[in-house]
Amino acid sequence: MLSLENIKTKRPMKKLDVKQSGPYKVVRQVGSHACKLELPGTMAGIHDVFHVSLLRPYHPPMFPGQQAEPPGPVEVDNVGESWEVKDIVDSRVNKRSGKLEYLVQWLGYEGSDDAVSWEPVENVDGANDILAKFHELHPGKPRKGRVVRSRARK
Repeated sequence: MLSLENIKTKRPMKKLDVKQSGPYKVVRQVGSHACKLELPGTMAGIHDVFHVSLLRPYHPPMFPGQQAEPPGPVEVDNVGESWEVKDIVDSRVNKRSGKLEYLVQWLGYEGSDDAVSWEPVENVDGANDILAKFHELHPGKPRKGRVVRSRARK
């Protein structure tokens, strides 16, 4: 059985959520304190190696004729959701962090508050064609590998 204490599910309240899930087959031991599990497709996006403190042995029911209804699949909230970039509108160097940021227009969010946002360069690395087109149209704008920081004291 796998403890779900560090896994975010789609349930609205952690307090009322399922505490354990499984049983899952242990594929192999990874190092001395971790095991790789065979997870179902509903848990896609979750790394399949867990520390042994999160695992408990499965105990079948004490009375063989007593069959509890198995719980439904655990629906995991994919933390690594990716949004698709529609266009890049601008670029800048953040004054506080000194890091390059792009003003990104997101696909499918037109007309909402999330339609456009300033994002660090790491969040738009997958949109290489759109980045290239933006810098072709705006060659003077800050770009990755060409960020110049001012050394003047503030």
